[in-house]
This record gives sequence, C-alpha cells and structure tokens, in this order.
Amino acid sequence: MIKKLISLILILVFINLGFCQVSFGSDVILENGTKIRLKLVDKVSSGLNQEGDEVNFTVAEDIKLGDLVLIKEGARATGIISELINRGRVGKAGKLTINLDYAKAVNGKKVPLNGTIVKKGEDKVFLSVGLAILLPVFPFGLMFRGYDATLPAGYQVQTRTDRDVKISVDDNFVRVNNKKLF
Repeated sequence: MIKKLISLILILVFINLGFCQVSFGSDVILENGTKIRLKLVDKVSSGLNQEGDEVNFTVAEDIKLGDLVLIKEGARATGIISELINRGRVGKAGKLTINLDYAKAVNGKKVPLNGTIVKKGEDKVFLSVGLAILLPVFPFGLMFRGYDATLPAGYQVQTRTDRDVKISVDDNFVRVNNKKLF
C-alpha cells in the first residue's frame, strides 16, 4: 500500500515538473490535404462490377500526428464506382471510374477523401476495323471486343483528405519520453 502511494506521488511530481505528458483523451485535427496511401482489397473490373458498387480499400500505412496514430494501417477505406462502361464491339475498351469516399480513423470516425481513380482497358478498334476492311468477306473483325478496365487486388493509390477532421484520440496511459508507463 505504501509503495503504491509513493509511486502515485512520484508520478504527480513528474507531471508537475513537466517530465511527463498525460493524456486521457484529447481532440486533434487531421488537416485537409493530408496524404493517405490506400491498397485495393479485391479485384475491380468493368466486366465484374456495376456502377454504384462500393469498393473496399485498406490504409497502407499509419497516419500520425507526432506520436499519435490517427488512422491505423489496415483501417477500412471505401470508394464508389461512379462510372462504368463495359467493353464493346468493334474493339471498344471498358472504362472504370472510382470516387474515393472515406477512411476510418482510430475512433471510428469517417475521414472524407478527395480522389478519383480512372482506368481504361485496351482498345482493339484499329485491329477490328483493319480486319473488316482487309477481309470484307469475313466481317468478323467487327466482332472483336476491347479489354475490360481492371484494377488488381493490392493496387495502391495515393489520395488526400478532403477537409479538416477533428479526431478524438483516447490515449489512456502516461507517457515519458514517448514510452508507456502504464
């Protein structure tokens, strides 16, 4: 009992001398324009997905302010497919546009993102039209289709936060020189 009381008194002395930094919950601002790198969870393709589908990402690295982690690596982030054009005849390629929506902060708050991914498949228009002209008896060249727009799982993109966001950081331990005491 005496040891606990002495420890508590020493901690209070250190706090009053300014050697310790105590934080039992504080609000910090994640500034507008903070860079965030995202990694795509599943393959996305103009041949597999639909316009309006939600696309899942994870945050590729911790977003910190000093020694505080505001967005943890592996946190969920999402985007929405805003435009999807399927590949077409005569060699027309598919197209895919994803608007990045938000990432989850350590306190569960949604941090709005500002970014767009645009991916276009490969065209076969010249091949298709060329074969149709060279072989008019066999207009199968017009039947060639372009390639789907595809983003593989693990695809990485860098985006930025869309506005200042206040994040409550629950840091329930005492720090001395950035080391946990409790």
